Amino acid sequence: MAKNQHILLIDGYRFLAAISVVCFHYFADVNSAQTRFNVLYGKIFEFPHLAFFEYGRFGVDLFFLISGFVIALSAEGRSFSGFLASRVARIVPTYWLAIILTSAVILIFQYQPLSLRQLFANLAFLQRPLGESFIDGVYWTIAIEFRFYLLVAVLILFKVYRFYHWLLLGWVVLCFVDYYGVNIGWIKQLFITSYGYYFSAGGAFYHIYQERHRMLSVMTVVLSFCLAVLVGVDRFKELTDIGVGCVIFVCYGLMWLISSKRFDDIKCNSLVVAGAVTYPLYLLHLKIGNILMKHLTITASGILLNIIIMVGMLLLSWVVSRYFEKSVNPAVRRGLEALLSGLHQSASRLLKPAN
Repeated sequence: MAKNQHILLIDGYRFLAAISVVCFHYFADVNSAQTRFNVLYGKIFEFPHLAFFEYGRFGVDLFFLISGFVIALSAEGRSFSGFLASRVARIVPTYWLAIILTSAVILIFQYQPLSLRQLFANLAFLQRPLGESFIDGVYWTIAIEFRFYLLVAVLILFKVYRFYHWLLLGWVVLCFVDYYGVNIGWIKQLFITSYGYYFSAGGAFYHIYQERHRMLSVMTVVLSFCLAVLVGVDRFKELTDIGVGCVIFVCYGLMWLISSKRFDDIKCNSLVVAGAVTYPLYLLHLKIGNILMKHLTITASGILLNIIIMVGMLLLSWVVSRYFEKSVNPAVRRGLEALLSGLHQSASRLLKPAN
């Protein structure tokens, strides 16, 4: 596959994952629905007939699978500085913008108290080490993604990425070990064993797509799928076991469709736009959406109000993608790559033994 080839199906999957999470949060998140209220119309956000959107939470699982695939693609043939700069530029500027926008809305509506320590912890992905809460509930996944990127960057730095296909299988096995209660201490956090099996499967799907290490990669995918179902059933007791298994099967099936190359020739510019708005939509929809649900009084219908808010979030996300990401992200990537490359070269000279 050409290095610059764009897989449109991934854009479609990203949007599907994001809109699934949005629908879960807006129409089916029982815990949030019971505490939400509108200042004029009261409790209008409980929709028991839309309970099937509870399965939209698995959009996060699909995100992690996609990320595993995309990172394997992005890392191949890249230098440490090139890879890390591209990943940081992809997620950090928009993430910081989302924190600023969300914090501004929180302060304007006095929705919750914010401290400088909490703001710093969120900007630096240090919420849990510093014991601070996430400003927006979706940020926990971005922290996990960032740790995954750092892991892959370290593999590239120490020139062991060429064994990635074996490491992916070992990662799934490690996740199984953790699942069955073996105390692995700090290794659990380092290798993100609570979700690492999804990243492993995504990377394995990429190798299948490239027609390399097929048997090993299939084994990785199968083990990952089995663990995903076991964890999903344990984690979401309020959902049916069959429902959880079916949704996870669909997520893995969608990734298999990419690996099969059956839709490589698909042409659809709308998918490009949909994929572009995905990340800002995911970052912006929850906390700001909750605040708007409370304060917007243009209709007494909770469903209609949430649909209006969703459309607004989509428009805002398009603006961020079109006018912020397209101008800021490339500049950040170039500057960061130059900085990291210079630091890497300096470190190499310092560590090089004198003749």
